Amino acid sequence: MIRLRSLVAVSTALVFATGPVAAQQQPAPPPST
Repeated sequence: MIRLRSLVAVSTALVFATGPVAAQQQPAPPPST
């Protein structure tokens, strides 16, 4: 599933980009395996 993998990559990049700002607003959800 390339689409899923790219989606995960984008989400991860977004999280790293937003970083502490998002962490202050609301706690990060637990990683769903």
